[in-house]
Amino acid sequence: MESTYHYPFIRQIKDFYRYRAQGNIFLEVDVHFRKADLNKINTSIAKLHKKYSLLNCQFILRDDMLYFEDTAKNTDGYFKEIPESSPVKNPNDYFHPLRIINQSLDIHNVPLIYYHLYKNDEFIIFKIFAHHMLCDANGLQKIKNDFISFYNGAEVTEVYNFGEYAVKRNNKLFKSLEDNYKYWKNVLSEYDDSIISPIDFSLFNSQSYGEKISSLVHAFYYTPTDEYSRQGKSYHDSFFIDQFQDVQSAMQKIKVSWISIFMLAFSKTVYAYQGKSLIGLLVSGKNDVFSMNSIGEYSGECFYPAEDKALNYDHILATTNSFMTVSKHLIFNYALLNWDEKKFFRTVCKSFINLSIVDQFTCEEEKLKTFENIDLIFLELEPLFFMSKSDGLVYINWRFNTSKISEQTMKQIAEDFAENFRKCLNICLKTQDRPELSVKS
Repeated sequence: MESTYHYPFIRQIKDFYRYRAQGNIFLEVDVHFRKADLNKINTSIAKLHKKYSLLNCQFILRDDMLYFEDTAKNTDGYFKEIPESSPVKNPNDYFHPLRIINQSLDIHNVPLIYYHLYKNDEFIIFKIFAHHMLCDANGLQKIKNDFISFYNGAEVTEVYNFGEYAVKRNNKLFKSLEDNYKYWKNVLSEYDDSIISPIDFSLFNSQSYGEKISSLVHAFYYTPTDEYSRQGKSYHDSFFIDQFQDVQSAMQKIKVSWISIFMLAFSKTVYAYQGKSLIGLLVSGKNDVFSMNSIGEYSGECFYPAEDKALNYDHILATTNSFMTVSKHLIFNYALLNWDEKKFFRTVCKSFINLSIVDQFTCEEEKLKTFENIDLIFLELEPLFFMSKSDGLVYINWRFNTSKISEQTMKQIAEDFAENFRKCLNICLKTQDRPELSVKS
């Protein structure tokens, strides 16, 4: 007996219109083989498409409405033969041209998911490319794990049903819309309450589910592909946390999460450069980041104010409970709340963090302390934070807008953050009467 599997693969419908304007975003994940059986690979892909019917879909735009055409694809024979060893020895150099092509595909014809084989003298890489409209990073990790299970002989036991999931989740959002609107109107009154336009809730609430969906497709969406967004650079930095195990032990005893340390240190750092503003945050997943006293039971898009707070124990604890969320499920959030996204992300939310805390991480040494150009930058500052739980390595890809932040200022921001980060950790150690630490570059 097959069961229906409600897994939240689908992203915001409104992002379809955003991607249409600024290009596609593909996630990717690798499976490494020393020897690969093509028959088993093809069979495993077919099983994936049977388990998750959404993988068979394509975008169809008709009468200003977005539809999913779920006609099953021919999943036989994705690969006829293993490729010869590539003359390009670095896999990243090999796949980079594919990433460029992905960004420029016509969204009406783009595959939601596709697969690629790369071979060199040492191994074979089976790469899965998945459109961000299809899944988030955690969803793609599940696809990868299922592929590995199927490759090793597992059977399909579940079928994914998108329609029921979408109706259930979106109706839940519609019911909480008025409360969310009032909450965010109050929050943004400290910055610029004109960002949220009035909503006639009596009219909106009287609409059917289909009418509510239809009303969103004409809303204004922020598509930042202007001159401002093309002035981005990256600065690569890293440091090691000394006495890392002692630090982790102290934090666990006082119930402080890593996310609180990152956010308080970053909040104080950027306040000196950006003033009163909001910081956006996207985290990798609850199991990697959250403690019982952290943001909550879900991962997602959150906001925290940039403030010139003293770095002390009380403020670290307060940070843990001070995150603001648009909603637990991000489908339609900005459209539903009637936000002017361009004004919000240019005047109020000037920084956005992506934070990943993983078991082990290594960085490219040759890139450290160097700058490189990037294709798009939507805010003033968009750092990518990575921390290894095994050895205390913190690596930061400081993405910044050169029209707002110079290279010299970016170096100073990186130094200030490392210093504030160290101060926060020392506060945790002092609560347990541990000696102070240093941060090693």
